[in-house]
Amino acid sequence: MLWPGDTLFVVYCAGPHCNGADQAALKLARLGRTVKVMIGRLTGWADEGFPFASGIEPDP
Repeated sequence: MLWPGDTLFVVYCAGPHCNGADQAALKLARLGRTVKVMIGRLTGWADEGFPFASGIEPDP
């Protein structure tokens, strides 16, 4: 699947000692993609009151 060039990627890890999000962010940035690391994992997302998607998005 190809993502549009203006896609913002948000990466996170499951635990406080995980560096997978940092590694993913670095790889995406080296590919010229816009990326942010979400601090606080999904719990932090929910604490901020942001919505969650459900289901599968159809291909355009």
